[in-house]
Amino acid sequence: MMMKAIFFSLLLILLLCVMIHPSCSVDNTQLNNICSQTTSRSFCLQVLKSDPRTVSSDLNALGHISVDLALSKASSVLSHVQSLRRNAREPELKRRLETCSEYYTSAKSQLDGAKRSLSTRDYARVANGAANAMEISLGCEDEFEAGPPTVPELKQMNDEMEGLCSIVYAVVGYMG
Repeated sequence: MMMKAIFFSLLLILLLCVMIHPSCSVDNTQLNNICSQTTSRSFCLQVLKSDPRTVSSDLNALGHISVDLALSKASSVLSHVQSLRRNAREPELKRRLETCSEYYTSAKSQLDGAKRSLSTRDYARVANGAANAMEISLGCEDEFEAGPPTVPELKQMNDEMEGLCSIVYAVVGYMG
């Protein structure tokens, strides 16, 4: 009788641990729920499902994947903006691109902080970093709303950055 009680107690503890810290893979229902909280559900699903790490990831790993994707985008946009700035001839375009470069440097810094906070499971700071990075990247887009000179591909890059940051925000919102 005592062995049964110990066995059931251990089983109960194991079940509670699994419920408190789920390490099972994120399923399609969870992905749909997360993506419905982003700026673009279809973009979110396309991005997350196209990353092979998503298939076997739990929520924590999905958080890392989403931050990594946003950081990668921030780095690539920053590199592109800096390249455009070096080659720009118009002073106004050069000024706007310099401002965008500063914005994306700051967005990258926010996402680096979010990544560190994710490692310590400080989800509020992760969400804050993602929201700040999104807002900062939108500042780059605002630079070009006054009209020419413009950089057509930068609009799409800013939109993708916004979408990726909203994925980070939604994932950590789902976690905590």
